[in-house]
Amino acid sequence: MPNFLWSGKAPSGREEAEEVAAETPAEARKILEARGWTELRQHTTEIADFIHQRQRLASRCNPKLTPKERLQYHEGTAPGLWGNWVKVIGNSAVTYLLLAGVLGWTIYNRQMPYDRFWIAISAMVLAYGVFLYPVLCWWFRQTKRLFVKLHTARTWYRWEEVLQCLKQLAKAKSKTNIGINDYSLARYRALALAGLGRLDEAVTSFTAAAEKANTPPWLCHTALANIYTVARQYDKALECYRTAFEAATDKSIICIDLAMYLVNRFNRPQEARQLLSQVEKMQFPENAIPHLALLRGVIAYREKNFSEMDKQILEALADFEKHPRAKLYLYEGSILNCKGYLAVSSAALGRKSEARKYFARTEKYLGLKNHNDLISEYKDWINRSV
Repeated sequence: MPNFLWSGKAPSGREEAEEVAAETPAEARKILEARGWTELRQHTTEIADFIHQRQRLASRCNPKLTPKERLQYHEGTAPGLWGNWVKVIGNSAVTYLLLAGVLGWTIYNRQMPYDRFWIAISAMVLAYGVFLYPVLCWWFRQTKRLFVKLHTARTWYRWEEVLQCLKQLAKAKSKTNIGINDYSLARYRALALAGLGRLDEAVTSFTAAAEKANTPPWLCHTALANIYTVARQYDKALECYRTAFEAATDKSIICIDLAMYLVNRFNRPQEARQLLSQVEKMQFPENAIPHLALLRGVIAYREKNFSEMDKQILEALADFEKHPRAKLYLYEGSILNCKGYLAVSSAALGRKSEARKYFARTEKYLGLKNHNDLISEYKDWINRSV
């Protein structure tokens, strides 16, 4: 049974976070409401819980986090290296002051035997105490740095770099005992293999890894849809999305994904709008809100309602860009997608200078994603006389 992370007003009236085990987010909400919680906001999904549980198995270093601390890490607002360093120094301020006092006394009292030796020892002990934490953090955060590099390479379809990052992550895990879970590694590797033209190998290796990780069938089919999309096998990807939608217990996220795929890849705005009306009645997490706005905007694009398209996608872009800097790499693809669509809506609404700026930022990405129809639409509007 998955755990869902929520925030809201606890019965005490204070803003709190809580994790609830339930079959679906809607059931979890009912549990919290029965306890007296109000103004509830869902933050994680069954996907996030699955990855979280696999990640706990992948690393020996698994600190126990409170719901509030987990929410901070989920939102990217947890203290970073420097914030934690200041906190550590603050908690040990008396010790550091004593060490500094000893160093000052040895420098001042130059009459004591071996004064230079004691000055050096005092300085070394003080420096060790102050700088040990950031050095250790830098060492153990190499997995995080490599994951950011991996995800960025995946966003930009740099598949050879993805495979190289996976090798580096394996080496980092052997040094630090901190690694990415096997399921996620297999998923990234399969995407890279599909992008390099080795689709059969990608599907076979990922399916084996998904079975080993006891992956929910609907999540496995969603990942396969992404693999087929990279290989430009859009019909097979759509079939996987439909299978995932039928199999999922919580249909909110897969409903958004299926609707976006239908309108984006197959120009079926009517079917996408039907799915949109379904998901709007469901319980969905906070981070799905900009994706819903983007979906509304793409549907409006297919319906040639450029004013509504512009409004919805500007809203989505603003929400995506509000994420903390530490999390922005996860949303780079969504941000670029928004800017690609805004290039079209801006050109269609006569804001050609603005349209050119959007297109310059996203042209390469649109080409990699095979959004040739969007590129053609932009060029058609930008070349029209006012």
